[in-house]
Amino acid sequence: MPTQTLNVEVSGDAPFGYELTGIAFVNKAGNPADPDLNTVVVTTSDAAVCGASYLGGGRMWLQPLDSAAVGATCTVTISANETGTEDDGVITVTIVADRVGAVDLAGASITELTAAPV
Repeated sequence: MPTQTLNVEVSGDAPFGYELTGIAFVNKAGNPADPDLNTVVVTTSDAAVCGASYLGGGRMWLQPLDSAAVGATCTVTISANETGTEDDGVITVTIVADRVGAVDLAGASITELTAAPV
């Protein structure tokens, strides 16, 4: 699967972070894949800006830190073993002053959470 990229702007003062939905994995043969939750690896280039974790079912939790300065950025990557060794997705997170309620990003959407994800 070729690496997909996404840029998001979120606020650090969203107490429960954001849920990114619509993540779809495709295997090397080009078929949809539903990777086991334990085989999906999520990394962040700067945990002092934003943490992240894969929740399964095409959902990711982005956890921007309240202490992150407006304008701070980090890169979050997501990769499933079933799709090969390259990153499946690269998300550039930028901290902004205004809280985002919900945004539709060409099939993927990000929504501020009102409670911790389950």
